[in-house]
Amino acid sequence: MKIRGNCIARGALTIIILCTSIIGFSQNYAVKTGNYEETIDLSFDNKSGIISGIIARSNDDNGPRISCSLIFKSVEHPPKIAGFDRYAIDFRNEGDSAIAGHGYIEIKNDGVIVKCFGIFSNCQNFLDLAGETGESFTLTTPKPFISANIISSTKAYVYKTTTDTAKTKMYLIKNNFISILTVNDS
Repeated sequence: MKIRGNCIARGALTIIILCTSIIGFSQNYAVKTGNYEETIDLSFDNKSGIISGIIARSNDDNGPRISCSLIFKSVEHPPKIAGFDRYAIDFRNEGDSAIAGHGYIEIKNDGVIVKCFGIFSNCQNFLDLAGETGESFTLTTPKPFISANIISSTKAYVYKTTTDTAKTKMYLIKNNFISILTVNDS
């Protein structure tokens, strides 16, 4: 059960504290967008309320290169797992737009916990996302990420400015992941 406000009791402060500790009051931490331990770019869209992000890591040793790349988005209905600052999310593997798995992201005061149900990517070589408690990350670099998305067109060219004449030779290909910092409607 989740109670907001002052737990119905309008009396003494001790009643409020006792009431919130008994029923497991949720803290309702704010989503802090940015980079978490050089592994997660976490985004939050204020308009839609969608939490999204990209998880990316690769090995640093001299062995064969192994990399992990996942994108996740909170599901719209229901967006919250009852009683916690946990939001249900769907995962997709890099290069594939189909949903690869489900889990949750739990928002903490100083970071996040990401948990997936099942093993479905190379990320399990680096992170214990499917472990009993998931994987915990601390915010290291705040950035105003709005959303994480997947490129849907075959080729998406990069522009230096918002004008059509500023097209560069650089491009992204279908199913690449991108993190969006700002949107310019002009």
